Amino acid sequence: MFETAETYFSRIDRPQARKRLRDRPLVLTREVSNKTLRARINHSRWVVNCPHCNSAEFLFGDKRFFCTECKNEAMDGKLYKIVMPKNKPQIETLLEPRPIFNRNWQYPETIEDLAEENKLHIEEVI
Repeated sequence: MFETAETYFSRIDRPQARKRLRDRPLVLTREVSNKTLRARINHSRWVVNCPHCNSAEFLFGDKRFFCTECKNEAMDGKLYKIVMPKNKPQIETLLEPRPIFNRNWQYPETIEDLAEENKLHIEEVI
């Protein structure tokens, strides 16, 4: 399973996690910039890096990015649009057999790159 903000925060019984989900509609009232960021997979989690403070956030299904650390201050609080890979299902399929700590992907890594890594490290993948 690959985690997103919704799957992760919905199963954690902590006030901070519930607040993240409850406050999401308020975040989405912010203006959206025309700038984009790319999602990546880190240890089986879809995340997005903040280009301003080097933090990272779970990807939400609405594909908008708001950093809870710096509050997108460098963008006057505007949201970023998130670019997802067109071949997301294939990426997840190739990463699935790997141990969680090896389920990593980022642009511009290709499907062919992932398949080759799986072949080269077959003993670690299985």
